[in-house]
Amino acid sequence: MRWREGCFTAVGIVAIETAIVASTGAANAIPTGLGQTKPVAQTAIASRAHLGPVVSTDAAGKVVRAKPVKPSPGPTATPTATPNPAPIEGSGAMSTEGEGLTAYEWRRLNKTPMATLTESFDSFRAMGGTAVALDISYVVDISEIADPTARAAAYATYTANLKQYTQTATTAGLKVEALFGDPRWVLPDIKYVIPIITDWVSSYNAAATPATRLVRLHADLEPWSLPSWSNKSTELTDNWLTVVALMTADQAEASKPDQIPITIDVAFWLDGTTTPKAVAFQGITASPTAHVIRLLDNKTGGQNAISVMAYRDTTGGPDGSIAAVAGEFTFAAAQGGDVGVIIAQEVGDASPSRITFFQEGPAAFADALTTLRATYESAPAYRGFAVDDMASLRRWL
Repeated sequence: MRWREGCFTAVGIVAIETAIVASTGAANAIPTGLGQTKPVAQTAIASRAHLGPVVSTDAAGKVVRAKPVKPSPGPTATPTATPNPAPIEGSGAMSTEGEGLTAYEWRRLNKTPMATLTESFDSFRAMGGTAVALDISYVVDISEIADPTARAAAYATYTANLKQYTQTATTAGLKVEALFGDPRWVLPDIKYVIPIITDWVSSYNAAATPATRLVRLHADLEPWSLPSWSNKSTELTDNWLTVVALMTADQAEASKPDQIPITIDVAFWLDGTTTPKAVAFQGITASPTAHVIRLLDNKTGGQNAISVMAYRDTTGGPDGSIAAVAGEFTFAAAQGGDVGVIIAQEVGDASPSRITFFQEGPAAFADALTTLRATYESAPAYRGFAVDDMASLRRWL
């Protein structure tokens, strides 16, 4: 299946240009963000064997998450004041100067042929794509390989593949973000996984060239996908916020050149629309999303962002994507506007049908982005769009 000719050229999403090597670490160590290494806690690894694999994947290499895989479609959005309450209808030409369009890529480097992963780069760039968020969660699996020689070899192979991937993306005019996530990683006995990933990315970048560098940490943790969310949402929200706080604290402590921007994925209804409407964290009571925005506003340059999963196939009305993200823009503005808001949309074969453009097709998707942009582009926090995911999007390319 191919991109419908002319569909996105009418939208005219024009990319912004920004641009990554070996980093293997010692045989018995995990790379750290300081260019040093730390021992692998093999006893801790053994003690959590009852939890099963930290990350599991399907035959195509995509992360298999705790059920349900897809986030809840959430309640009907409650419209609130927006920066521009009169969106411009009809697409027309649209420039995205100063914004982006990022595609999630859940297919893994260790299981998917490089040619398959990179074949749509030029087409995605041509339709306005600016970045790919590549799932790098496999580095956690590598860290748990018991044999040091095998572990070092796995790191070396993965690093070489990632270097090739990022170089190819850069040649096509795309940036690459380090995407990772599993709902279980917010749990107290598993949250150690996050530093394994962030430290590895820091070490990888320290040895990278500008063309092979990972430009952002992108955490898609989604604790609301855990079965226990229905009766432990407040506790799990606290776990999640603790992880976000640790990430932003590490970011703030890093030297300026090593401060990698962070994006945190949030469901739109975590803005106080539904339970938990407000939680106490660090002595402050607020909605989960307001807490995340506050934590990301850690004075490291205003490059951090949230990606709001405003998964709706319409923009207008009380259940459309405009209303869905209004609260997030309000919170970002109240915080000062330094934390960006990215509007994420779904194009895969997802259920219920109202959360995806799978049935409506690329023209409807393009029109939705145009309308959303017209509504929110004047907001200081506006940072463009994300789309889930590249494997689904490629049928239109």
